[in-house]
Amino acid sequence: MLYWAVCQNSFWRTVFVKHRDVTAEDFTARLNREILVLDGAMGTMIMQALSSQHRKGSDICSQMSAGSLDRLVLSEPGLIERIHSAYLEAGANIITTNTFNANRFSISDDKVRDINRKGAELAREAVESYYLKNNIPAEKRPIVAGCMGPTAVSLSKCKDGGCFDAMAGAYAEQAQGLIEGGVDILLLETVFDLRNAEAAVAGVKMSYRNMCKQLPLIISAALNEDGRLYSGHTIEEFVDKFSSSESIALGLNCGCGACKMISQVERLAESYHGFIAVYPNAGIPDAHVHYNDIPEMMARTLKPLLDKRLIKIIGGCCGTTPEHIRLISDMVKNIS
Repeated sequence: MLYWAVCQNSFWRTVFVKHRDVTAEDFTARLNREILVLDGAMGTMIMQALSSQHRKGSDICSQMSAGSLDRLVLSEPGLIERIHSAYLEAGANIITTNTFNANRFSISDDKVRDINRKGAELAREAVESYYLKNNIPAEKRPIVAGCMGPTAVSLSKCKDGGCFDAMAGAYAEQAQGLIEGGVDILLLETVFDLRNAEAAVAGVKMSYRNMCKQLPLIISAALNEDGRLYSGHTIEEFVDKFSSSESIALGLNCGCGACKMISQVERLAESYHGFIAVYPNAGIPDAHVHYNDIPEMMARTLKPLLDKRLIKIIGGCCGTTPEHIRLISDMVKNIS
């Protein structure tokens, strides 16, 4: 598949880049060789951009008030690509698309598929530009992960028998848009209800059949302070449900910060012996939605998980920035 990648030297020039699909075998081999660094928060970076540019009357703010940052891939593509590039420069080698809410349960318009396709294209362009600029070996090329959030609906509480099929269809549409845009893997994240995740996996499989193509899949859950999914399911139930599915890795993200996540990851590792992904919030936000885990604190807290060789993918969720990812990346470089 051919993608346009834009590189800047003394002027902008456009070149063709040959992108080879990443298979499950490719991704597995890479995880066996190295620890991969996932990027950090997208929403946090958008908020910082708003604050620094004083754009409170712009389209960005109106879309934020509507509860969706995903449409920015269409209205503010330059901003989104700059954020991707900042995480690449910080050392991330998995870049996630700005499509967390880009499904018909969260965005009620006809541009859902366009948003996913464009979100994937922007991440792909940032990755290819960085790849060319830095002469990175093919086996080290950054990976584009298609981000798929949980929706605000809990199927465990839904009494309508058609909810499952509707949600599976929404995820199929999202996955198809992401695949069309050129993602390497799919990332089903912030899972708070196993039934939702089951519907998502069913939708992903549907998109694979429709497109005659299958990508590596990562499934990551969000836990409360009691160490359970917000639907009440346990870590063990999460593992039982998805460890034998087509997922290539299971993980934990978001939640109550890095400190709380240490024991939760250790518990996950007791029942799951595959690749584990971990990317917590930068602590718990205060009333002004400020996160208090500074980069040094977060990196120091996560280091024991690396020392124990418990995780293969590490990064940040809400509140994290390129500086968080830079310190995590530096820490990973010192792990043999």
